[in-house]
Amino acid sequence: MTLLNMETLNSDIKTVVITDQTYKNYLNSPNSLDNASWEVNINGHLCFEERIFVPDLKDLHLCMLRSKHDHLLAGHPVLYC
Repeated sequence: MTLLNMETLNSDIKTVVITDQTYKNYLNSPNSLDNASWEVNINGHLCFEERIFVPDLKDLHLCMLRSKHDHLLAGHPVLYC
């Protein structure tokens, strides 16, 4: 089992988000009604309804899922034979 390094994850998100079309749409017109639920937080992350937007690039979704789901404290880690 590996633990997720939050600094690395934050860096990875910031690196790949700039290539994501959702992020580009927000930057082009942050005040449009389509973007009313979006904002950039104090850490520079694009957020939707106060949740950090994680683009589906470079397996970031899978990395986050594994870090939360497979963690020993989650109660149901993946068992490897």
